[in-house]
Amino acid sequence: MVSMTCFVGASNGRITKKPPLRSLSSSQGQWLRARNYLARAVTCVHLQPMRQDERIRPDENHELRQHISVATYNVYMDGHLAFPGNLKTAHVIAQSGADIVCLQETNRCWEKFLLEQQSVTEAYQHIRFLHHRWRHGGVAILSKLPLGASDLVSKEIFFGWYPAWKTSVIVDERISELEIVNLHLRAAFPSLPWKVEKQRLQEVQTHCECLLEDQGKIPTIVLGDLNTSNALCTRFLEQEMGLVNALSQHCSSSRTHTWHGKFLGLKLRAVYDHVFYNPALLTCVGAEVVEAGGSDHYPLITQFQFQPGLE
Repeated sequence: MVSMTCFVGASNGRITKKPPLRSLSSSQGQWLRARNYLARAVTCVHLQPMRQDERIRPDENHELRQHISVATYNVYMDGHLAFPGNLKTAHVIAQSGADIVCLQETNRCWEKFLLEQQSVTEAYQHIRFLHHRWRHGGVAILSKLPLGASDLVSKEIFFGWYPAWKTSVIVDERISELEIVNLHLRAAFPSLPWKVEKQRLQEVQTHCECLLEDQGKIPTIVLGDLNTSNALCTRFLEQEMGLVNALSQHCSSSRTHTWHGKFLGLKLRAVYDHVFYNPALLTCVGAEVVEAGGSDHYPLITQFQFQPGLE
């Protein structure tokens, strides 16, 4: 498993990687390399991590990938404390079957908990977390496929924003990469409720500036917890960016919901989690809300087919 952690600090908003481990002497390094080589040769289990800028070079028998499945899931920032809900959340992630799982409301505690779950680390060999000064502002990506560069693409346009994280997923030789932008838009509180819809629109507009240069060239998915069902921000993604809402396309039932809660004894339900994609390069062949896990959100799992002739 390859794991990487970044942190967006409170002072300047830059990504800061964890400090490197203590360097080894030349003889120690040679001994460790020999030991690791023998371990791989004997067990045939652990693969050498792929560098971020490396590309897959399939052999003659390698079948190029035609489909990919992507999930989005808000795990709830304090959910790691709630037993057995935390185990239910880890279980639904590990058993989702998705090639890529994007999480929202992660933090250092969630990272520690998930990396301790063998079922999660066995299912996903490539894991990255982005921590934020707001505990509920962190995001993560878990992937069965190698990951390329990850970029913080947001600008701080008002107090209390959440970052957006763009990550390249290395697919195969034909489809060199898939771009995923993981969003978490602000909730009605602590925002001013009468301003929040316009603020979410500003968030999405700012987050998606990173896509304009490569729009129509690279398969792209924009997903996450938008904290709204249908509003200015979702219409911007559809009408201005030309993206398609996978959940609306495949689950039009009024019973469909990705969030559930209670207020004054009343049961509440809403569709807050979304997956948008560019239809010129991807075809969505399925979308499903899995009513499981320990969060107040449910995982949304989508299946995509790459368009024929995509290079």
